Amino acid sequence: MTLKIKDIEVKDSLWNQHKKTLLKSEMIYAKILPWAILHSEINIESITIEGTTLAIYVDENGFSNIVFPQNN
Repeated sequence: MTLKIKDIEVKDSLWNQHKKTLLKSEMIYAKILPWAILHSEINIESITIEGTTLAIYVDENGFSNIVFPQNN
């Protein structure tokens, strides 16, 4: 089964301050294994993203719109 989502925008909670959209995409397809849904699970086999802009940044205060993993 394939789920198709059109015209997507992902913004963080501080978007009103910095006006930078994290992700903007024309189309996202997710291939879902249907029998998993019968067991109240969502099992995504693959994701295809088309026509996408991804804006990753760090501002002058060190705020970033993504989380970087820490090396221990």
